[in-house]
Amino acid sequence: MIQLESGEIRFKSNPVGSILNDSSIIQKCDEIKKEYMVMMDDIHSLLINYEDLSNTQKLEYCNSERYYMRMYMKHAMIKINKCIPD
Repeated sequence: MIQLESGEIRFKSNPVGSILNDSSIIQKCDEIKKEYMVMMDDIHSLLINYEDLSNTQKLEYCNSERYYMRMYMKHAMIKINKCIPD
């Protein structure tokens, strides 16, 4: 499998180059984004509801929340690129 500059994904075994179904990629991205959003919401509720956390613990939770937000945005960009190609 190779990815072209245009964002298309093609399989090497097929000389014509079958393209993965965009709707299945978009659907998978939506599922993954929902999982990341749930994780972010859980972490955020921990930060809000537990006032007795130390600053170190808060920092760790914030870093985790940022990580899941970056992953969410990464999959959002994949979906956008599939829906609105260059």
